[in-house]
Amino acid sequence: MKFYVTGPMSGMPGYNREAFVEMAEWLRAQGHEVINPAELDDGAEHEPYGQLLARDAHVILTDEGLEGLVLLPGWSESGGSRMEIAAAQAVQLRLFFRDGDELREIWVAAEWDVEVVMDGDGGDS
Repeated sequence: MKFYVTGPMSGMPGYNREAFVEMAEWLRAQGHEVINPAELDDGAEHEPYGQLLARDAHVILTDEGLEGLVLLPGWSESGGSRMEIAAAQAVQLRLFFRDGDELREIWVAAEWDVEVVMDGDGGDS
């Protein structure tokens, strides 16, 4: 299978690169192809955050060989990971996490908190 690794980067020591590299190496040792954003980011540390997110979403949405995302610990606290998961779900990719020496598939439900800030005629509530 071909996987994209997602997890927290911003605010993490070394952008959590070690965890991304370790997961990519483990997946490759299992015979999988891997897209690792930490590898894509080499030399891109000074790119605007939004530009990196757009690149990652583009990869997830357009790579026809991509079959799923592997989620690193802490993914649910990462806005970038949540965006990548939403993109993956939009194109029906599968989601996985590593459990020891196995990959386990998971399903992530999006939760939407909606607050009405305007009434029906466009005025303030």
